Amino acid sequence: MTEATVTQGELSSSDLVASVSSILLAAQDPSSPPLDQTLAPLLPYLSPPVLPPILSSVASSPSLLSPAPILHFYHFCRSRVPSLSSDPSILLPCLLPLLHPLVRFRKFSELKSLLLSFIPFDRRCLLHHRLLRSPPRPLNDREHLRSLLDTAISSYSQLRQAHLAAQLFYSMKHRRLRPSILTANLLLSALVHSSSPASVPLSIFNEMVALGLAPTTNTFNILAHGFISRGQFADAIALLPSMEGFGCLPDTITYNTILDGYCRKAMLKEARDLLSEMKAKGLLPNRSTYNTLIAGYCRIGWLKEATKVIELMTRSNFLPDLWSYNMLIFGMCRMGHIDEAFRLKDEMEKLKIIPDTVTYNTLIKGCFQTRSATDAFQILEEMRSKGLKPSLVTRNTVISYLCEEGKMEEAVMNLKKMEQECTAPDNFTYNTLISGYCKYGALAEAYQLMDEMVERGMKMDTVTLNIILNCLCKEKRFDEACELLTQPT
Repeated sequence: MTEATVTQGELSSSDLVASVSSILLAAQDPSSPPLDQTLAPLLPYLSPPVLPPILSSVASSPSLLSPAPILHFYHFCRSRVPSLSSDPSILLPCLLPLLHPLVRFRKFSELKSLLLSFIPFDRRCLLHHRLLRSPPRPLNDREHLRSLLDTAISSYSQLRQAHLAAQLFYSMKHRRLRPSILTANLLLSALVHSSSPASVPLSIFNEMVALGLAPTTNTFNILAHGFISRGQFADAIALLPSMEGFGCLPDTITYNTILDGYCRKAMLKEARDLLSEMKAKGLLPNRSTYNTLIAGYCRIGWLKEATKVIELMTRSNFLPDLWSYNMLIFGMCRMGHIDEAFRLKDEMEKLKIIPDTVTYNTLIKGCFQTRSATDAFQILEEMRSKGLKPSLVTRNTVISYLCEEGKMEEAVMNLKKMEQECTAPDNFTYNTLISGYCKYGALAEAYQLMDEMVERGMKMDTVTLNIILNCLCKEKRFDEACELLTQPT
């Protein structure tokens, strides 16, 4: 059937399927015209019900040499048939026939791109349910099925849908199929960064080993990060000897991860001991190691020790970077050494390290606390002149100072500036303003801000409620306080 006869009159579904299938298979010939050009006259006929049969017909054809034509056809239809871009239940039957040819021709990158574009759109998890229940035919070949599920787990993990990825992992295990170690590590990473307890990735790890997967050092690094982020230091440390049992050696990342945990908890003796162990094993500290130590010392105010780490870092041929200087400036401002903080800013600029929003926010807060408001506002203007937009932290810092000083009109003006700059205020912003008004007995204005929070779709938190209750009780307005407690927040 020629293109001319295709476009004349009404076509039966079977004729349309046969015609479009023929066009797609013919498009494999390099001398054929551009596929979009050939398909354009057929667009009025390409309704959702006929697309899956077309794709299935071509996908199962012995003449198919590459999945490129049907993949092109899928994207062509998805961008031009409105219902395909609005309803995943209509799109899924079009996607399923693509899976087998993409796996059969080992086009795993294209397969993953396809899944990554569909999964966020699939809020009812239709594809996930299908993969769990019965993967599309003819994916009955075990290796093909393994490759599909492996790619699906990788895709769900990359999109941080860890619980769905884990369910597919257990589905593979039930079928006695084994994912690649790369995919297993992606799944562990997604679980570690989710709200799951540390026992969940550890359970997946044990299942991996039971399936015969050999963990890598990266596997243990991911687990260590999970334990450390949840404050489980003993479990993280216990990983070090168990690594050797799998033929894995701790690397710099392993030690840096545990070191960071110690430093965040101000366990600096343990951090120093771990650093010594790291060096004894022939592992050299890197910039991340030194920055972790600098941060740890700055958080507890041991600024001399932090400076010594900078010197040691330089002697080891690692120049301090923006993160190093931002932590030092934070430490100096926190301890009230604002002049030293400004000296560090000058030093970093001489080294061609450009201060960022974090640098300026730290200095602005430091000036408000220990220098003068004039200096703080000068730094704010300098920040703007360098092309840096004030962030939510910047505005909250300014509003906090103005409320402390009782300059409520200026504080509210800054709230309006946030809106003009398309920076959404948060609970801290409103709590600061409400606290400021309550401090000066302006309860009407505080209530007005509470109403504004509700209008913005924000919820009063415990801090907001306590601020208002404290003010009402001070003014002996106990009935209003009780009424507020009974209202939904």
